[in-house]
Amino acid sequence: MEFTLKSGATLNITPSSFMDANGLKKAVLHATKGLDIDLVALKNGGLKNLELSSVADPIIDIFTSNQVEEAVFKCGIRAMYNGMKIDRGLFDDPNVGIQAREDFHEICYRIFEVNCFPLFKQTFSMWTGMMKANTKCPESKSTSNMNG
Repeated sequence: MEFTLKSGATLNITPSSFMDANGLKKAVLHATKGLDIDLVALKNGGLKNLELSSVADPIIDIFTSNQVEEAVFKCGIRAMYNGMKIDRGLFDDPNVGIQAREDFHEICYRIFEVNCFPLFKQTFSMWTGMMKANTKCPESKSTSNMNG
């Protein structure tokens, strides 16, 4: 997928392997574990539908997580910033490092978006359904068959 960042830079991202994308998803979920996030509002309108106070802590926890950073760079191996590989050295490059640093959070978000949104799609649908029905997660067929 190709994105034009707010700075005008071009970001090309090829989805990572399932294992790497799932690792990024797990790192983000771990960083935000225990925080009160309205997943239904997030799905329906993105961050614009959430109260600022409800996203400040999760964003800080994500941006300060070493696990998330490692997972982003692992997925970033398949991404290009203005034709250059995304690795830690990009942000120290004397020719583009300052602009790349200014784009850092947008780069991270786009890497997350391409790799993790498909993994969350069913989660949001299942969560919305459970909230509407006010039920627990359904048992798997194999578990229910063993009981009866």
